[in-house]
Amino acid sequence: MASLASSSKDEFLTKEELERFDYKELVKMDNIYSFKASKKTKSTRVTKDAIVKRLLKEGVEKSKYKSKLSSYAKYELEHPLAKTMPSGNYLPPDIVGKIYTMKEQIEDREYEIEFVKAVFQPKTLPANKYNFFDFMLNGSIVNLSMTDPNFQMHAVNLYSPTYFIKDYKFLVSRLKVNAKKMRTEGVRYTEGRQIMVANFFSVNVISTYSRIIVINNILKKIEAYRNSHTVLKYPQEVASRLLEASYERYLWPPNNPLNVLKFYIKDLNKMLLKLRDYKILLSPSIIKELNKSLDRLNDYLVEPDPSIQGQANAKFSIRVLDNGPKFAVKSRFYSGNESRSLVKNKIKVNNTKKLTHKLEKINMQELKKSQKYSAMLRASQLIPKNLTSKRAKSL
Repeated sequence: MASLASSSKDEFLTKEELERFDYKELVKMDNIYSFKASKKTKSTRVTKDAIVKRLLKEGVEKSKYKSKLSSYAKYELEHPLAKTMPSGNYLPPDIVGKIYTMKEQIEDREYEIEFVKAVFQPKTLPANKYNFFDFMLNGSIVNLSMTDPNFQMHAVNLYSPTYFIKDYKFLVSRLKVNAKKMRTEGVRYTEGRQIMVANFFSVNVISTYSRIIVINNILKKIEAYRNSHTVLKYPQEVASRLLEASYERYLWPPNNPLNVLKFYIKDLNKMLLKLRDYKILLSPSIIKELNKSLDRLNDYLVEPDPSIQGQANAKFSIRVLDNGPKFAVKSRFYSGNESRSLVKNKIKVNNTKKLTHKLEKINMQELKKSQKYSAMLRASQLIPKNLTSKRAKSL
């Protein structure tokens, strides 16, 4: 105590400064300073408050703990939860670390979802670009230029969260969007992810929607003829006319409306199957409405006649695929008849998976080749301009 009295109080750690140290460090200091002349007994109190009182009494030289004290001050500044409360209670550093790690992980997950949403569901809709909904098919460009009102209507549908239903957590995983890597690898990596996500959206989602535009355009064309003519059935001579107008060059070489329609329904189904693998589903209400329109069209068509070669106005059965079960059902143990039923269902599921895989394999090369051009045109339009800079600042 004589040394403490003869020295300036500024040379020793204050109560507030001592309380910044974690418990393990205080115990070490306690052993060094408090028990020079005496030893701990069973009655010695070892709470943080008791240790701090003993150290204040003995005096702990500030110079010996200056660097550690500054590191604690910096840590508390960056991690407010680490500060000792007025009551004297505090959170141990390991708990504080876990809390901030969890906080960072939650913030990362939120950012990753926003990163994908910036392309799939932007806050500002794009302006009318003459080639936005264009795509390549069988080596030819299908042009879907449109008026501003029509473009805005289609853009609203495309980016609506209820038109294509997305599981963003799953998309983040499948598209390998990783906030931690963006922090460590920087702007170049982040921009690469942006291009990849924009390209995926262009090739898969916009191109799928473009097929729906074509299907609806043909349905409207036939419906317009039906409303303006009094005939009960779609005439063979009218149905056989090729879609040759520049704004109706949906297929090359040109074909009649029903053949083009059936081609696009099949193509749409292939693309919907692929989107399903990414947990992107076309809204059931949209599918229902499309199939209702196809059923109404069938009422206007005639029964197939084998004697008519290339019959262009015959009824057809192909429809847009529904989404099926949204989530896999957890397997349970069954016995007896239930077990046989389960095996049958499993076979059906496996067959469906094989069919899906086969359809995708057939379509993959054509899809990559045919849509590469349109994807390149659109990808730059889809990349958010300010997302990278915002993330760089926040991280």
